[in-house]
Amino acid sequence: MSLTVALRTALSALQTTQSQLQVTSNNIANVNTAGYTRKTQTVSSIVLDGTGAGVRADTIKRTVDAFLSRQVRDQASTSSMYTVMNQYLQSMQDQFGTPADNTSLTGSVSSLASALAALANTPESPTQASAVIGQAQLLAQQLNAYSSSLQGMRADTDKAISAAVTDINTALDRIGELNAQIMRAKALNQGLGDLQDQRDQLVRQVSEFMDVRSYERDNGEMVLMTGAGRRLVDGNQVEHLSHTSSASLGASTTYIDPSVTGFYNTGGVAGIYLGTPPDTTNGTNDITSEIANGKLKALIDLRDDSLPGMQSSLDELATQLRDALNAAHNNGAAFPPPTTLTGSQSVVGTDPFNGAGAFRIALVNTTTGAVANVADINLAGLTTVNQVINAINTAAGLGGNVTASIVGGKLQLATGNGTGIVINENTSAIPVGDDTRGLSQYFGLNDLYVAGNNYASYDSNVQTSATAALGITGPLTFQFGASTVSVAVAATDSIADIAAAINGTAALTAAGIRAGVIADASGFRLRVADSGGDNFLLSSAGTAVTGLGMTAQRVGSAAQIAVRQTLVTNPNLVTRGDVSTTAVVGDLDIGSGDADAAQRLADVFSASLAFPANGNNLPALNATLGGFATQVISSAATQASTTSSQLDFAKSLLTQLDTRLQNDSGVNLDEELANLTVLQNAYGAAARVITVTNDLFGELTNLLR
Repeated sequence: MSLTVALRTALSALQTTQSQLQVTSNNIANVNTAGYTRKTQTVSSIVLDGTGAGVRADTIKRTVDAFLSRQVRDQASTSSMYTVMNQYLQSMQDQFGTPADNTSLTGSVSSLASALAALANTPESPTQASAVIGQAQLLAQQLNAYSSSLQGMRADTDKAISAAVTDINTALDRIGELNAQIMRAKALNQGLGDLQDQRDQLVRQVSEFMDVRSYERDNGEMVLMTGAGRRLVDGNQVEHLSHTSSASLGASTTYIDPSVTGFYNTGGVAGIYLGTPPDTTNGTNDITSEIANGKLKALIDLRDDSLPGMQSSLDELATQLRDALNAAHNNGAAFPPPTTLTGSQSVVGTDPFNGAGAFRIALVNTTTGAVANVADINLAGLTTVNQVINAINTAAGLGGNVTASIVGGKLQLATGNGTGIVINENTSAIPVGDDTRGLSQYFGLNDLYVAGNNYASYDSNVQTSATAALGITGPLTFQFGASTVSVAVAATDSIADIAAAINGTAALTAAGIRAGVIADASGFRLRVADSGGDNFLLSSAGTAVTGLGMTAQRVGSAAQIAVRQTLVTNPNLVTRGDVSTTAVVGDLDIGSGDADAAQRLADVFSASLAFPANGNNLPALNATLGGFATQVISSAATQASTTSSQLDFAKSLLTQLDTRLQNDSGVNLDEELANLTVLQNAYGAAARVITVTNDLFGELTNLLR
């Protein structure tokens, strides 16, 4: 009986060693397989009636440090996030260059300033006038190109989000399938290690896209959740993500999250939803703002923060450039002055008007520069565009030689006696929200730059929150057609509250005036616009207009800014001289050598302008146009440099953690070869026992014969 036990014991040793050899062989075969963890065959002694009777092979276990695995997974998510951020921000910096580059934004602003300074020195030079227009066009085209590039990158990130969502869903489906296989294998006491390795690899893939959490049930199933705790996979039940990318993006196309009550999903950029159907009304399953790490976080931040922030700065630069130069350019004329001035602003005769002070129109001889007619027109009491037109047409000093009318939706002034028209803004002041313009600039009669600017839409400055109290007071007063409507504004109101109050005012709704909230990088703007494109005036007896910084729409100005076509066609129409407020008929008040207005244009670039805080993390500051352009470029460089450093650190840490995990859980070829030798000896010894036992059985048989 003891020989039989010995034979069975040796046989169990052979079988167990074979199993161990198979595990070792598989470890060696997968030494270079990504995500493979070293497997070990656990064994236990067989005991019968208190006596050892051999050995059995138990389960095959993985060598895994769960805490270290989570660290690697989280760091892989961080590294992936900075990789994507760095890719886009480096591209943005490459386009913007450095302030020292002659072709940079700063260089182009400086070149235009130099051209205007040269024109002020030689105002009679047609060549210098052409140089001014050439530099002005170059700067505008540069702003256009930067804006187009930024919006193109935003569109790319939005499409990349959709592609990432598809990849995540594929991985989630496979994790659900593996959960079912693992649960089945565990119930049948089969090996789980390789299936668990595959599942862990898929979880790491998902973690590279977004932050996730997980835990494993006793039956082997994994529950995978978002970082915020929403279920992605529970057993074989999978919740899919969805996102519909926008066909195209513009400066005003933004993502508005569910926290902005009443204006969720109104920006034109869709959220990322978990589960179906997407709740596009309240955003209960919109997880966009919950994603805190990974490629998706990077793409979201680029689309909604970093790139729009740069766009916000470009729009602010374009707006200030346009308005400051237009204010100077409208306050004078070229020599010889034009016989017709046509505005750039769309108006109708019934548009409301609210001006103060007086402006001067002078008609001058186009050869000598002598004043032929002159009139100072008082704006007080004029309440419509038609009344402004009538005041010009009936001005006694002009003798009926100027005809003011609306042509093609624009105010036009034309002379009938062959003289040229020169305007001096004098004391004229027309409020445009929080801004004030002279009459010629208000109608755009002699603009240098145009930028799709009108009085049918107003934007506020960037506010840090859409829902926080602003501490401003109203009422906010709207004038449109023959109507005046006021909306109460309290110190506790946010821009979302003000927008809701405007939209809740029946008279404004009937007139097509609506309000909304626009996300601007890390902040928000209030936008009030007429859906039909009709002009309206916005004012406040309190601090609502000034506190919000409401001005004619400026978001998207960098994409739209362009030199007025009349000047492109004839650069000699660049403003150089002006007519004084004391000139009388017969005075030689303007000529080819007059450079007063040209000097004012050049002085714009040395003036300190007030730039409000914008979405590029630039605080409110006073700076020259060139100084602000430098700030914009420096901000882009700082973002790129910071992200590059963060990426280097993240990669280094991931490498360290991966090395630790590989040392702990990976296959060590030397150890496996040593183990192979041990198993070889064990197998040989067990085989020898069988041989000896067989010989003993033979001897026993011979004795019994």
